[in-house]
Amino acid sequence: MGTTTDTLIPELQGYAARYEQAKQRAAHLVTGLTEDHLHWCPEPGSWSIAQCLDHLNVTGQQTLPLLRRGIDQAKERNWRSNGPFKHGFLGNWAVKSAGADKLPPKKFKAPQIFRPRAHLNGVKVVEEFTQLQNKLTDLLQEANGLDLSRSRVPSPALKLLKLDLGQWFALTAGHQERHLWQAGRVREVGAFGPQ
Repeated sequence: MGTTTDTLIPELQGYAARYEQAKQRAAHLVTGLTEDHLHWCPEPGSWSIAQCLDHLNVTGQQTLPLLRRGIDQAKERNWRSNGPFKHGFLGNWAVKSAGADKLPPKKFKAPQIFRPRAHLNGVKVVEEFTQLQNKLTDLLQEANGLDLSRSRVPSPALKLLKLDLGQWFALTAGHQERHLWQAGRVREVGAFGPQ
């Protein structure tokens, strides 16, 4: 699928813009950095730039099938709409909590299934992140014209928490912004040169 987003409904256009910004932000963050820079941690127990990005990759690998399931469910049941959509309170709270609306964002411990992998190759982590943004944008294309508020899918980390398709797209965008901000702070503290 292509990544043209000008035919998307407004809500999806907003997510597409945020995924594109995430891709550009990640590329900008790592420009001029060595592999050692990508793995440098400001203090024990904190994450490096590579770990911040890999956390997003790992989370994305868990999220893509959920989005696929939500899209397939909406297609099978012919749940179609161009919005605007009314998203549920609990899901909206989860979206807001995961995002970077207030800086610095509130800290949460990542569930084990979302933790960065060991033995990372920083360059590959960045490439994976770029590919993830492309896959997310492709899924936006597939979701275009579907009712983003009816198809609900549980979180892999907390089965009781079900988000609708629109909320998953929003949560993914906000979560990425949060950790890209975190990675930017690591670069600033590490004094690796201008961004």
